Amino acid sequence: MQQIDRVGKWNGYDMVFDLGGHGLLGIGGEHQRGTIHVSLTGSGCAHVSDWKAVQVFLESINARITRADLAHDDFEGKTLNMETAVQWYHDGLFKTGGRNPAHRIEGDWLDPGSPKGRTLYIGRKANGKLCCIYEKGKQQGDTTSPWTRAEVRLGGKSRVIPYDVLTRPGHYLAGAYPEALGYLSAVQEKIRTISKVVNLSLAAVIHHTRMTGGKVVNLLRTLYKGDDSKVVEALRRDGVPKRLENYADFIPLAVAGG
Repeated sequence: MQQIDRVGKWNGYDMVFDLGGHGLLGIGGEHQRGTIHVSLTGSGCAHVSDWKAVQVFLESINARITRADLAHDDFEGKTLNMETAVQWYHDGLFKTGGRNPAHRIEGDWLDPGSPKGRTLYIGRKANGKLCCIYEKGKQQGDTTSPWTRAEVRLGGKSRVIPYDVLTRPGHYLAGAYPEALGYLSAVQEKIRTISKVVNLSLAAVIHHTRMTGGKVVNLLRTLYKGDDSKVVEALRRDGVPKRLENYADFIPLAVAGG
């Protein structure tokens, strides 16, 4: 755990520590009343093997959940895709209080085949509930991927986020917009999602390496008379590519198809 040098405070905390690339820890602060703030990234959450134990611990210390991001992935884009999401919105399936919430879009909507990907935001973060539907596969670097993600971000400023959101995320995701997302399974496929991220990232790294260093590899194979072990030894460096650092523990499982 390493302290991060920051200009100004983070959520009112004086000191911020990096949790090995898996999140942040904030401590200290004149108005923080001796509390600490832990924020986990997606990769950090993936390393938690027992969310029930986390729930019990948080309840025992009367902790407060200030934000929870819940997501469902349609890897084939068959039920959930951008066109369907837009239609759901026009059909009023995201209505709250009898009217459609505010929305905004990002990305290249004039060209659905664009590698940039598209995002539809429904609701407002300030209101404590924001739905984000986007082309996750394209975000990960696969320009032709149909992988679409629906993500609901719950904030604790205007609502109490219950502890069992940690163990029943699917229930709360489906319940956030029951007419649109009620079909979702309560079981979230964490390992399958991680494997998809790792494999797409790995493919992007291989492509980049081929484009920037492929000719060097070809030259070295000639110099070393086809001895690939010498080529590898000449080029290898310790460590993991930066975009895969947070998922290093999952690489063997993902590549094996887990």
